[in-house]
Amino acid sequence: MPLSSIRYFTSDKRIVRVVTDNGTYDFYDKLNDLETKLSDAFVRIHNRSLIHLKYLSEIQGNQAIVDGESLPVSRSCKSALSIAFAKFMLQ
Repeated sequence: MPLSSIRYFTSDKRIVRVVTDNGTYDFYDKLNDLETKLSDAFVRIHNRSLIHLKYLSEIQGNQAIVDGESLPVSRSCKSALSIAFAKFMLQ
């Protein structure tokens, strides 16, 4: 599946869910391991979530709006997300 079609990844007990333009798929992996394999277009927003900046429309408080869906942003990730989003928008 092309990375450009992936909206975000979420993880729960090593089951990773990938949400794409074409549907949702589950597989077994660690989100930390997956994060090291992805490009800078993917940013950690929570210990259980990685998003593709292409689909991020805005940051509202502690929520990231990804393709119309609201996902929680942890306090520890908020600053890095804001910086990455600003850089992505300037490209």
